[in-house]
Amino acid sequence: MTTATTARGARPEDLLRQAHDGVYRWPAGARRRFDVVACRDGDEVAGVAEVAADGTIDIEIRGEGELARWASAETRMILDHRRANRFEDADGRHELTVDGDANEDGLLIRVGDSLQSTYRLDERGLINEISRAPGGRRFVITILDHQAAPGGTWLSHTFTVSHWDQGGLLNRVEAYRDRYEEIDGTMLPRERRMRVFREGGVETRTVRLDGGLATDGGAA
Repeated sequence: MTTATTARGARPEDLLRQAHDGVYRWPAGARRRFDVVACRDGDEVAGVAEVAADGTIDIEIRGEGELARWASAETRMILDHRRANRFEDADGRHELTVDGDANEDGLLIRVGDSLQSTYRLDERGLINEISRAPGGRRFVITILDHQAAPGGTWLSHTFTVSHWDQGGLLNRVEAYRDRYEEIDGTMLPRERRMRVFREGGVETRTVRLDGGLATDGGAA
């Protein structure tokens, strides 16, 4: 591994910063409110989600049980990835190293954090794979399709998440498809459809969001 310049003529810090800044995010300072509906096998729960001007996310899902907990967690994840987020406050806090040379799968950058995170960048410098290892487990996000967004940025449109247990066995794969709507130059999440593949069968879940235009402060 090396912390020097890569074959692309740039330091890993510069490459990952460029990739980070290329992800579409909302400007800071605007409040947003979404109505949320989540479905699974005929069951449905609903609620609201709010993003405060400081980026704090508050979610209230009416109902109890696993579907309500999933709806809250999945909605938080969707909104968290759209919040303003400086590279210096994220992966830029850690030592970054390049693992080997770029190949047909991309260039692998390792992050010196507690999750043993890695990012793989394609020939355009876009993120096409993320790996993390929380609590001895491991999951890998593989981005299959990048959707163009305002300002030359991008969103992940379709992607998979593969999960390995502490023993190294693959025990679950999730396939995602996200849909966004552009209103006045702002990309707003409208639906996430997830299919879960694991021992025992396949399950489909969806979470839909309505609203989300800025209500005060900052740009849309």
